[in-house]
Amino acid sequence: MSKSLYDSLIEYSSKDYYPFHMPGHKRRGISCFNPYDIDITEIEGFDNLHDMKGLIKDVSLRLAALYGAKESFLLVNGVTGGILAALGAVTAPGDKVLLARNSHRSVYGAAIAAGLKAEYVYPRQLGPLLGGIDPADVEDALGKNPDIRAVVITSPTYEGFVSDIKSIAEITHRRNALLIVDEAHGAHFKFSDLFPESAISCADIVLHGAHKTLPAFTQSAFLHVTGDMVDIPRLEEYLALYQTSSPSYILMAGMERCISFLENEGQTRFTAYADLLSQARETISRCKGFELIGEEYKGKAAVYDIDKGKLVILPAPKLCTGSQLSRTLREKYHLECEMADETHLIAMTSLMDEREGFDRLAFALNEIGKNAEIKNDSICLHRTESKDNYPRPLTKMTMRDAFTADSQEVKPADALGRISAEFIYHYPPGIPIIAPGEEVTEAVLDAVSDITDLIKVVI
Repeated sequence: MSKSLYDSLIEYSSKDYYPFHMPGHKRRGISCFNPYDIDITEIEGFDNLHDMKGLIKDVSLRLAALYGAKESFLLVNGVTGGILAALGAVTAPGDKVLLARNSHRSVYGAAIAAGLKAEYVYPRQLGPLLGGIDPADVEDALGKNPDIRAVVITSPTYEGFVSDIKSIAEITHRRNALLIVDEAHGAHFKFSDLFPESAISCADIVLHGAHKTLPAFTQSAFLHVTGDMVDIPRLEEYLALYQTSSPSYILMAGMERCISFLENEGQTRFTAYADLLSQARETISRCKGFELIGEEYKGKAAVYDIDKGKLVILPAPKLCTGSQLSRTLREKYHLECEMADETHLIAMTSLMDEREGFDRLAFALNEIGKNAEIKNDSICLHRTESKDNYPRPLTKMTMRDAFTADSQEVKPADALGRISAEFIYHYPPGIPIIAPGEEVTEAVLDAVSDITDLIKVVI
C-alpha cells in the first residue's frame, strides 16, 4: 500500500527542504493551534462571512485600515473567488470587458461565468518573458471599444513585472470604466519602500493572494474596494454566490492572525526582510553563469517597476535550462523553487524567509556556475523587447458560447482552423495560450505542442 498524502506531508516536513515557493508562511507558523479545536460552523457568537456583523466584520474593518481601502473582504476561495465576484458584480451579461491577455485563467473563467464579451490588451515582451501592459495600448483599446465596462490588469506578473497602474487607472476612469487589478502576488507591496506601490492607491478593486507572500494559509485572500464606482451590496451578493456557504473558520482565523502579525510586527519584520533580501540579491547577482532580473529591466517592454521579492534567475543557455537548474537545486541542495521552464527559474521569497535559505541558494548557484566558462553579459537574452512571438488567435465566438458548445477532441493537426472549446495553458502560471472561442492557428499549434496531444474544438 502506498503512503497516504498525510504521511507523505509529515515525512516531507521533517526533511531539510527549503521552500522558495508559496505559501508565504514558509511552513513557519506565527501561532500554534490544533486546527480541529477551532473548526466550527456558523454557530451563535461567531458571525457569518456572508452576513458580517460581529467578529468577522471587525477583522474586515482592520484589514481595510491596514491597507487603506474603503472596504475589504476576507476570501476563503482564493483570489479566484474574488475575481469571479468582482467581475460579476460590476458587469451585466453581454457587457464588454478589456482583459490583459496575460491574466490568470480565473479571469477568463469569470468572463465565461458572467457571460461577457472579451477584448484583449497584450503585454509587451522581453524575449520569451511577458513584460508589462502599456497604458497607450489600454487607451487605444478603450478608444476602439467605448462600451467597455471594466478593465482587468494583472500586476505584478508571475515574474514580478509591474505595469504603470496609475496611468492605466487615469485612462480607464476617463473612459468611465472600472479598473480591477489582480495584484495576487503583491499583498506585501504596502509594507516596504523596497517594493512597488500597491494598486490600492488608484484602482477600483484590488485582489491579494494573502497566502502567496504573507503568513497565511493556502487559499486565503483579500479583496479591497477603493473607489466609489463599486456597488458594494451587489459585490457582497456575488461574494456569497461564488464562495462556499461553509467558509472555513480555520482559514479566517489564520487571516486574522496574519493581520494581527502585520499590525504588531509588520514594520519591524518587513524592515529586516528588506535588508536580508537586498543583501541576498546582491550576493546572487554576482554568481557566475546566472543573471538575476533587477532594476535594469525597468522601462523596457512597459515594465514600470520590479517586485524584488521575486528572485527570477536566468541561467546562461550553455550552462543549463531553468528546469535543469530547478531539478539540481531540488535533488542536490534540497531547495524547492516556485517554477521553472527553459529560460528561467522563480524563487519566491517572503518576510518569513531566513538568512539560512538565502545563503543556501547563493552557495548552490555559486557552486553550479563556478566552472562555467561564461560571461554574465552573455546571459541577458531577455532585455531586448520582442514582438509577435506570442500567439494572437482571432475570436470567432464568445468564450461562453464556445465553452458550452458541443465539442470533440481531435489531434492538433486536425484542429487547425477550428474553434477551440477549451483553455490550453502552461501551469504555472495558468495564462491561456488559447481560450474557448478562438481559432486554432499554426502559431497556437507551435505554442501548445509540448502541452497536449489533443485539442477540444467546437463541432
